[in-house]
Amino acid sequence: MHRADCTVLLHLVLAVIKKKYAQYTQPIFCLYVQSESPFPEQDEFIQHSKTYYNLEIMTIKSGIKDALQETLKKNPNYKACFMGTRRTDPYSSYLQVFQMTDANWPQIMRVSPLLDWHYCDIWDYLLYYKVPYCTLYDMGFTSLGNTENTTRNPSLIYRDQFEEKEMYLPAYKMWKENTERNGRNSNGWYLARTRMLPGIGLFGTGPVVKVLVPILRENGFKIEAVWSRTLQDAQEIARDLNIPFFTNKIDDVLLRKDVDLIFVLCSPNLHAQISVKALGIGKHIVCDKPAGLNQSDALKMVRAGQYYPSLISLINHPYRFLPAFTHMRKAIKDDYLESPITLIDIRIQSGSLFVDNDSFDWKCDDIMGGGALNLIGSHVVDLVTFLTGHRAIRVHGVVRTFTKTTNNINGIRHISAPDFCSFQMELSDGILVTATLNSHTVGSSFQQEVMICSTSGHLVVRGGDLFGRRNRGNEEVLYLDVEDLQCAVPNSTLPKPFIKGICKMGSALREAFLPVKEKAGWVKEPVCSAANFDDGLYVQAVLSAIRQSSNTRQWVKVDIMTKQPDTNALLSAAVRRTAISMS
Repeated sequence: MHRADCTVLLHLVLAVIKKKYAQYTQPIFCLYVQSESPFPEQDEFIQHSKTYYNLEIMTIKSGIKDALQETLKKNPNYKACFMGTRRTDPYSSYLQVFQMTDANWPQIMRVSPLLDWHYCDIWDYLLYYKVPYCTLYDMGFTSLGNTENTTRNPSLIYRDQFEEKEMYLPAYKMWKENTERNGRNSNGWYLARTRMLPGIGLFGTGPVVKVLVPILRENGFKIEAVWSRTLQDAQEIARDLNIPFFTNKIDDVLLRKDVDLIFVLCSPNLHAQISVKALGIGKHIVCDKPAGLNQSDALKMVRAGQYYPSLISLINHPYRFLPAFTHMRKAIKDDYLESPITLIDIRIQSGSLFVDNDSFDWKCDDIMGGGALNLIGSHVVDLVTFLTGHRAIRVHGVVRTFTKTTNNINGIRHISAPDFCSFQMELSDGILVTATLNSHTVGSSFQQEVMICSTSGHLVVRGGDLFGRRNRGNEEVLYLDVEDLQCAVPNSTLPKPFIKGICKMGSALREAFLPVKEKAGWVKEPVCSAANFDDGLYVQAVLSAIRQSSNTRQWVKVDIMTKQPDTNALLSAAVRRTAISMS
């Protein structure tokens, strides 16, 4: 209750009660879970609030779980409780507005109206409505625990005009949300638990790695090792990113005892080899898209993931974590459109995928996994299934390579990876999807629009913002992306929505590992919305069908591989074709 967000919640609840039930005069019940060593100002504010708001306060000095158990024992008719939780709180990024407590807790519905509020929203509300708040917030505190784990936030330090005395600004002066908890004791419980996070091993040196490393570190992970094809590249990125171990040998990373979570961010031809071997050794895996070079590679990864179900095996599709798309998915489930989805129209435009290449590499080769269809289209195919819950049954596509040389790639080897593709997908429930992916635009900034239509309205994500329209009304803002990136990342050619999705995915991984005492143990719920290897196999099946359609100029059925092809039969067929051609 002394927390700023809980103060806002209390004020909102009482305002609604007063407006809806003006004659209601009974005290509102509040549970105050008192810590072992609270600040005097906290208890003073609690007592002030009791009188000011006419509250019935039950004070219990114990853990939250025990306090809730005791409360429900005395008040068995309570079915729900309001909470001031926000997604930036520990263990809260995966919560829903209405969600029952976990199975091993006393059962009650948690109602969290402020879940998607930001730090600035809390203080805008308190200041605008002149709501009384705990005086500690005027002394440089921004996140309140107790006297043993809370100090003034160093982000608010300033000096007087004579530069003689160090002073603190009030909490509402802080504008960087990711520094809200900087006043919590760095030697406390939170850091102790982050030491139990798995050590990270990285495969690859591309732009994603350079963005991912600071994000993982911000979430408490330690980067232990990095691999590259050449020792020189590995040494260079290890020096730039301050990674203690580098190598060009795959096993040197996989066999390290301090590495428990592997990120496979190298060329797709190595995805299956590294992922399958890592799972066999007992390492968690997050693999970049697409899953391998083809369905055969992806199926090997699926089989390995099924054989080791106690290990994380995910595909890096960060758009599943982008707030605009999570809100869009929720709006669909909440029947915002009021009628079935009929059409999904997706348009993505980016700068050239090859302009920053100093030389020819795998991203320039279609067979090696490069190009707009693999690098962008894989996200689109996965996103459609994430939003709708339906998969494609047949596709039609046009895939083209317009840019075959650049200033740096103009020798014997030419670019074969496509920089343009347009495809249609018919989903299992009859929804038509049309997607246009254009990277044949040198110097163009990234633009994306994902529109979901029904006969009565539409939902559309533009960049990182979500808009909606229904019942012939005006288009309304459903989610506006005003949140700054939660950690400092280097300047990158990667799209900002992609980076934000990676930030959210990094937070979800932290939430998955933190609650478990055993090192590298994890819980599923925070990452339950992430793409797994089975999703990666489906995406490969769709991409393969799109390429086939582009060659045959016909609609092609999506066939998901369920068993590995007989290599002997393929070899025999090749020999027969050779014999026929020679005769």
